[in-house]
Amino acid sequence: YDSTGSLLFVFPLTGKHPFRVFEDDPKTLRIQLFGVTSNTDWIRYDFADTLVDIATWSQPENGVYEFKIHLRHDIWGYDTFYRGNTFYFQLNKAPEDLEDIEDKIIVIDPGHSKDSGAIGPTGYTEAEANLAIALKVAEELQSRGAIVVLTREDMSNLPLYDRPTIAKIVDADLFVSIHTNALPDRINPFQNNGSSTYYYHPHSIGLARTIHQALVAKTELRDFGLYHGNLAVNRPTQYPAVLVECAFIILPEQEALLKTDKFRERIAEAITDGIEEFLKEA
Repeated sequence: YDSTGSLLFVFPLTGKHPFRVFEDDPKTLRIQLFGVTSNTDWIRYDFADTLVDIATWSQPENGVYEFKIHLRHDIWGYDTFYRGNTFYFQLNKAPEDLEDIEDKIIVIDPGHSKDSGAIGPTGYTEAEANLAIALKVAEELQSRGAIVVLTREDMSNLPLYDRPTIAKIVDADLFVSIHTNALPDRINPFQNNGSSTYYYHPHSIGLARTIHQALVAKTELRDFGLYHGNLAVNRPTQYPAVLVECAFIILPEQEALLKTDKFRERIAEAITDGIEEFLKEA
């Protein structure tokens, strides 16, 4: 274990080799290192470890080394990096007192800033709406004891890839990106609209599901769906991360709702309820 309490797997290699990580199921991780041939004679276990059940290795084909980790608990997050020619796989533990939202570090990301995002019929921009919602979400989370980090607190520009970087710096437990939706040309928004939620890595689907269920119930908008989406803010692996499309800003009645504190507070309550439910289930 390192100084943060994360479990490190160390692979000394002769060079920097490409790799892939698979989440085979909620308790199984598989690492493939390409261009690597090995004969692993020893795997040392710590009987005091409450996270790893068993680790195994194989050489499924020439030049592919595979290491499989079976966990006692569901995957929370992980990181991968090189130091010199040594490959490190860092397995992040779930936070203490998991069922309680108090003291959990939750990063709330108001999407867009310099780029306006979608624009409503009256000129209300998605960047403005996202910030107004995010401030309400932060307020609701803090009222229940969470530690909230906002990636931006005003309309200052924040580049896309700086957002997950902030989450990594503060050692986030969870990440939620706030957005409002639009549709491309030739798709009828009057038939295709509502609330939707997006995840990328399998260990984030539980958070996406509980937030989405709460959001649809609280907003009383259509269920526009729960999606696997290859989005930049959802791709980091260190923590569960989701992106929420709260409503359709391009529809006049939903844009009007997004301008009201009452509707923003309903969204904030939904997202916070969803986070609390996810923590209890986890």
